[in-house]
Amino acid sequence: MTGLTTRRITAAALIVLTAATAVLTAADVHSPLRLFLTVAFATLAPGWAAVAYLRITPLSLAWITTVAVGLSLAILIAQIMVLARWWHPVDALLALCGLTFIALLPHLVRRDERPDTSDGVSAW
Repeated sequence: MTGLTTRRITAAALIVLTAATAVLTAADVHSPLRLFLTVAFATLAPGWAAVAYLRITPLSLAWITTVAVGLSLAILIAQIMVLARWWHPVDALLALCGLTFIALLPHLVRRDERPDTSDGVSAW
């Protein structure tokens, strides 16, 4: 599987995760599924939407960076809400879902993939 195909599959899966999280949150569904999806969303989706542009290798480093960016963004949003005395986590989560959804869409159609040079030979 090529890097482009892997990125598109990952983006599609994270779009589904983002949409499911937004729907369950907006519908005010209280279940373990919502908790699981929300934690998975906050941990993976926003971070991957940004980190995927960086083309970090190895893949394990890219994923740990994704988790770090996602959790950092969640903490930053919470801090801003506390400082602004505007504690509305449901609204903030729905806004983050919307922005993440929009940020993930270009990964489905992006074509500017550089050739794989993992063998040490430049294709340029």
